[in-house]
Amino acid sequence: MRRAAGCASASCSTTSTRSAKTRRCCAAFEPNVELRLFNPIAGPRSSMLGRLVSSLSDIRGMQKRMHNKLFIADNAWGITGGRNLGDRYFGTGDTQNFVDLDVLAAGRIVRDMSASFDRFWNDELAYPVERLMDKEDWTACASRRSRGPP
Repeated sequence: MRRAAGCASASCSTTSTRSAKTRRCCAAFEPNVELRLFNPIAGPRSSMLGRLVSSLSDIRGMQKRMHNKLFIADNAWGITGGRNLGDRYFGTGDTQNFVDLDVLAAGRIVRDMSASFDRFWNDELAYPVERLMDKEDWTACASRRSRGPP
């Protein structure tokens, strides 16, 4: 079973970016994949002002974030660092690109990394992405699944 946790907006897509965000959320519908969002902030990601206004009623909750990135294989090897997902982080951005650094770890520290991930994964603020998707996202994912891989 592959698992991924992250922090994102409460909806997996917005009107202007539905296609790209729906593709990311559809990963949760792949066999043997689970995807959860940790403490998702309500409001569109495209509008910082909109997110701020929608979060004003929960200032303490807004500070509970997950920004760590971990890839752990069989509790034997782990990769952590600044790895973000997006074209700009893989050298294919339209206007700018970023460089992320990662660390490969082995040994006891990997068990500690895995325990940290599990604390976030099992937290009451971690929501299965399927619970946060709107009807249009569900339809798009179902359509993709019936057509098969791109």
